[in-house]
Amino acid sequence: MKKFVLCIMIIAMIAAAAACGKKEDTSSGGNNEPTKSAEATKPAETTPEPTVTTAPTEDPVSGKEPTVTEEPAATEEPTPEPTATPEVTETPEPTPTPATDNDIADLVGSWYEVDSAFTRTLDISAEGAVQIVYEGGGIRYGSVVLRPADSGDLYYYFFDTEGTLFAAAPKKINDGVIVIDIADEGEASFKKDDNPVPAPALNALEGSWVEEDVEGGWDLIVTEDGSWTASRNEENAEGYVRVVRYGLNDIPYAFSFRTFDGGYWTTVVWDWNSETIENINALDLGDGGTKFRRFTSEDEFPSNVPGDKYVGEWANGRCSMTVYREGAGAFIFELIWADSASEWNKWSYWTFYSEENKTFTSDGMSSLYRCTYDSETGEENTEVISNEESAVFTVFGEDKLIWHDNTGKQGELEFERIRDISEN
Repeated sequence: MKKFVLCIMIIAMIAAAAACGKKEDTSSGGNNEPTKSAEATKPAETTPEPTVTTAPTEDPVSGKEPTVTEEPAATEEPTPEPTATPEVTETPEPTPTPATDNDIADLVGSWYEVDSAFTRTLDISAEGAVQIVYEGGGIRYGSVVLRPADSGDLYYYFFDTEGTLFAAAPKKINDGVIVIDIADEGEASFKKDDNPVPAPALNALEGSWVEEDVEGGWDLIVTEDGSWTASRNEENAEGYVRVVRYGLNDIPYAFSFRTFDGGYWTTVVWDWNSETIENINALDLGDGGTKFRRFTSEDEFPSNVPGDKYVGEWANGRCSMTVYREGAGAFIFELIWADSASEWNKWSYWTFYSEENKTFTSDGMSSLYRCTYDSETGEENTEVISNEESAVFTVFGEDKLIWHDNTGKQGELEFERIRDISEN
C-alpha cells in the first residue's frame, strides 16, 4: 500500500514538472503554441488579468475532477490621465434687471398740486409709502413702485392699502412737475416742494372784515382759533378755517373756509409778498371773487343795522348780560352768572339777528368759561369749559330778551334792560 501511494505522488510530481516546462517555453518564444491556460494568464495592456492555476484534470486516486481555485494576481493601480486645464474666458457684462421698488428716489419728498384751487398734497417716503391729503381734509394711504409697462416704458404705479391700483404716472418729471392719472379724479399735476415756505398762522385773519366798496355787503369775523361768522342782510354762515396749499398764481397757501357741517364756503387768498394781511379776496363769493378789507376804528360804524336797538346791558338777579355789535352785522352776547364774588360762569355767544323772526341766534360758535378770583394775589383764572355752546335770544319789545340755552344747562331766563349803550 505504501508503495502504491508513493507511486501516485511521483506521478503527480512529474505532471507538475511537465506543466512548468510548457510555461517556460511559451515565455522564451518557442514554436509551441500557448495553451488556453497560458492565454488566460497573459497580462492586458493596461490592467493585468488574474492568473488562473489549473490542477490535474483527474484525481488519480478517486477518479473525480479536483476543485479549481482561482487566486487573484497582484494588480497595479491604473495611472490617472492628466486633467486638461480649462480655458480662461472673459466674464460677460451683467444684464440690466427690471425696475424694482427701490427705483423711486426721484419721487421721495413732498409735492403739492398746481393749476388747481382745490390743492391736494402728496408725500412719499423712501420706502414707497404714499399719503395724499385732500383739500377737504380726507387722506388716502398707499404705496408706489416703478415697473415697466407693456410698451417697455417705465411707470410709477400707485396702490391703495388693499393692493388695488388707483393711479399711474410715466417716469417723466419736467421742471419739477409730474402728471399723475388718478382713477375717478382724472389727471393732476404735482410740483416737488423742494423749498417749502412756512405756512401762515391760523390766526393771521383774526379780526373783523368788511366787503370793499359795497353797501350792505358781507361782514366777516374770524377769531383767534380759526372760527368764523359771516352775515349779509338776512343771510348768515359760520364755520372754521383751514390753511391749505394753493397751486395758482405762484401763491403757495390759502385759507379754506368750511362750514360746521363740513360744507365749503370759500377760499381766501391775499398778496403773498405783503408782510401783513390787510386785504383778502374770497374767490367763490361772486364773479371774480369778493374783496374784503379789515374793519378798523377809523371806519364809520354802520348805522341803522337791524338789532342795534338791543345793544346794552341787561340783568336777571345774579346773572348779567351785555350785548354789543362786532363789525357790521354780528352781535356778541356776554353773560356772567355769579356764584360768589370769587367764582362765576361766563358765556360768550356770537349771534346774528333776524328782523323777521325777532331773534338773535348762535349755532355752535360760542364758549363757556369757568372763572375764579384770588383776593390775596389779585389773580383771575379762566378755564374753558366748552367751545360748542349754542343759544337763541328772543326779543319781546325793546326792553325784554329771553335766553334759550340749547345745551340744556340753564333752560330759559328772562332779562330786562338796565342801560342802553348803543349810542356810546
